[in-house]
Amino acid sequence: MSSALKENYMNLPQPVLSPSKQAKPANVEKVNNPPAPDVKQGDKQEPTDEEIMLQLAGKTEKTSGGNLQGNFAKFRAERARQKKLARANKKHLKETPKTLEQKDALRLKFVEQCKKYMGVPYHPSYHKDESSPFHNAPLYLDCCGLTRRALQDLAEDFGFVIGPGNQAYQFETCPEEVAEADLKPGDLIFTAGTYFKEGKKPQKHDLVHIEVFIGGGESGLQTIGARRQTGVVEILPSYKFESKSYKITKQYCRSLDTWLSGKCTPLLDPKYWETKFKTNTAHLDSCPDKKSVFDACDDDEEHNEGEVLDENAKYFYVNKSNGWKLVSDALEKRGYTRLPFEYNFRTQFDLKWVEGRSAINYAKHEDGQLVNHISNNDVITNKIGLLTTLQDSYGADFPPAFFPMTYRLDRPADVLQMLEDIEGDEENKHWIHKPSGKNCGKGIEVITSEAVKELVTKKCGENEENAVPSGSVGEDGVIESRYSNLNLENGLVQKYLTKPLLLNGKKFDIRVYGLVSRCTPTQFTSFYHPGYVRLSLEDFTMDEARLGDKFVHLTNASVQKKHQDYKERGIESIWSFEQLGEYLVANGKTTSKEAAVEDLNDKFQFVINSVLKSAKNKFNRKRGFFDLLGFDFMLSEDLSPILLEVNTNPALHLDCKVMEGVIPNAVEETMDLVMKSHEMNEGGTEVLKSGREITEEVGGRFKLLNDTFGEGFDYNGRFGVGKGIDAVKALRLSPRND
Repeated sequence: MSSALKENYMNLPQPVLSPSKQAKPANVEKVNNPPAPDVKQGDKQEPTDEEIMLQLAGKTEKTSGGNLQGNFAKFRAERARQKKLARANKKHLKETPKTLEQKDALRLKFVEQCKKYMGVPYHPSYHKDESSPFHNAPLYLDCCGLTRRALQDLAEDFGFVIGPGNQAYQFETCPEEVAEADLKPGDLIFTAGTYFKEGKKPQKHDLVHIEVFIGGGESGLQTIGARRQTGVVEILPSYKFESKSYKITKQYCRSLDTWLSGKCTPLLDPKYWETKFKTNTAHLDSCPDKKSVFDACDDDEEHNEGEVLDENAKYFYVNKSNGWKLVSDALEKRGYTRLPFEYNFRTQFDLKWVEGRSAINYAKHEDGQLVNHISNNDVITNKIGLLTTLQDSYGADFPPAFFPMTYRLDRPADVLQMLEDIEGDEENKHWIHKPSGKNCGKGIEVITSEAVKELVTKKCGENEENAVPSGSVGEDGVIESRYSNLNLENGLVQKYLTKPLLLNGKKFDIRVYGLVSRCTPTQFTSFYHPGYVRLSLEDFTMDEARLGDKFVHLTNASVQKKHQDYKERGIESIWSFEQLGEYLVANGKTTSKEAAVEDLNDKFQFVINSVLKSAKNKFNRKRGFFDLLGFDFMLSEDLSPILLEVNTNPALHLDCKVMEGVIPNAVEETMDLVMKSHEMNEGGTEVLKSGREITEEVGGRFKLLNDTFGEGFDYNGRFGVGKGIDAVKALRLSPRND
């Protein structure tokens, strides 16, 4: 790279961070009760279990001496003492009333929590049309759903978990009336009325609506709520309004103080709610900390309030998208009952299968509830996440042979290194730009080395009128820019594989599957499943005039489906592994179809195992988490695998016979492997099985990759799990410079 260009880049004015990158205002501090009388502030912190065990084992300066039996007895006594202290402290916190200042702080926190849901649509029944911007949204909240959700988020602060029910239930748990002039932020406005639609009845007390008072605005009577059926949670100009659905007969102003005091009991008619929800009044006072997944305290909308599930049944939820019928059929065959689609954010279920993590309420996830996404799987499913995970794992040996040289555009050091590499490598003149956080090929473009240099040069030459003031650099050295598609912000640039293996002159990629069947703090088990081949519909060329032709350079199904000939030729663009093997034999790449397929599967297994092992200590680990991931590969001319990306929501659509021969089996076996990985005995104790035991019981096409019991993938016997991911160097893959 020329010294002038490098100097100009280093002297770039540092732009102001976008709102998403700026330091966020501190959240309202958690409302704490004063410490228990016998726990003095400033006292020495209680030792951890690990410290106690180290002391008892004689691993610290102060050894306890004695035999192992005696030391263990001391450990148990210390644990019992700590538990007793914790129970006493918890009881004290519950019984100690909040001060006025603490209540005021919690009021504001409640309002802020409600505001976090602004923009969430009202209810799925009003967005069934796929043209609706809120069709299949990850979350819906009606009027009482908003208050319930905010209360549940702040359950620890309020001291209770709000029970089931609609605005009528909330009305009875907040009985203290307040005059309009005395309304404070957080107080509740209940609306009673009669519906215009014949046959539609209001809730108990003729209630039809609830909003949260926040004050301010021209009227001084602003509220936050979900008022319009086709609308969203929003700030409303006044709680006084006219409705097209019902005639308002009365509005009640109710103080939040009852809830702020930690009380949530339907004081007006508890027997009614006891009967309606088939529970007891103790439950209505506050849901117990440990409750069955069938407990009636949930996130259901008012449309479904009060429905009680069969305690002996196993329930699952699947959202109506991406091959949901395959998932539903597989689970129903295994004795599960499907919950209605509108229960998308119900927290009571045994298994939940959804497209993305946003549809899973991890804060409410019960240990052992099966959910099909690890809560932070973006450490490999996000483009920058995957890059960072591999960089952290390989260190100085990055990139591994299966991953192209990659640069982050939000890191000045990476941009400088990229420019230097461009100057020093005349052979590699093409790059691929991938914006972060997008899928289905959106924003991806093939660019030339000259285009990259011109882009950076252009930025360096921006005049002061368009430049952003300097001095705004993030903690990790991230700077931002705001020009062009490739804008030095939140994206990657990778070396482009200009000589990939072609099938009948067309570029292709290969979709295979990696399954994490369990991801607990002590267990991590993963598997591999073969997949299928996806070809582009246009012949591959590096002609400069066609670098922007996505039908040439991108093999994503979502891209190719837009090709004008897809209806006629789409089926021929999907190949089986057997077809691939036959092509390789016919074109002199190998002498045996079976050997070629086996060799490719071995290579894919090793790469996937390497990626998952790189990520497993980054994953949030909890019993019930599992993940079926789509891994996409290209092949170089010498049949070396190149990892393109990892998908959190691999397509389950059955567009052709090849996919019908792969995807249903992958879904069926996923269910068996996941359930075997989380098996419980009749006493409710987890049955610990090794990955090998699970594999032998299930059988099928999934192959064991890695398991905490030490039985992992062995690449043709040449190296075992013990050698870790560095063993990938032993694979004779293509050199990193393509």
